[in-house]
Amino acid sequence: MAKPLKIVLLVIGGVVLLVVAALVAVAMLFDPNDYRSQIQDKVHEETGREFTLGDIKLSVFPWLSVQLSDARLGNADGFGDQPFAEIQQVKVGVKLLPLLLDQQVQVDTVTLDGLHLNLAKNKAGVANWQDLIDRQKNKPKEEPKTKAESQFS
Repeated sequence: MAKPLKIVLLVIGGVVLLVVAALVAVAMLFDPNDYRSQIQDKVHEETGREFTLGDIKLSVFPWLSVQLSDARLGNADGFGDQPFAEIQQVKVGVKLLPLLLDQQVQVDTVTLDGLHLNLAKNKAGVANWQDLIDRQKNKPKEEPKTKAESQFS
C-alpha cells in the first residue's frame, strides 16, 4: 500500500476514534437529570402550572435521543387536583451525523406511552386547556434571527 494512502487512512481512523471517544465521554459524564429542576421551573413559568418529571435518559449514537418518564402537568385552577396530563414515557430522537455534518434534523419516531389527558369544561363552559391557549396567544412574538445571529447566540 502506498505511504500517502496509509497516512490518510490513519488520519481518518484517528478522527473517527476521537469522535467515538467524545461521544462515550459525553454519555458517561453528562447527567441530564441534573437539569430536571430547571426544566420543571421553565414549564411552570411558561404554563403557570405545576410540572413534575421523573427520570431523564440520554443516548447519543446513532440517534441523539431523550427519554422522559413519569411526566405530569397540573390542572388549571378550579378543575381539581387531578393532573391535566400524565405521560408514563416519552422518547424522541434525531440522527446525530446529519445534525452535526449538514445541520439537518432527521427525527426518529416520537413515542408516547401511557398518555392520559383529563379534558374538562366547567359550568361556565371554560375548558381546562383554555388558559394554555390564551398564554400562547398573549405571548410576545420573537423576531426571527438571521443566520449569522443564530450561529453565534
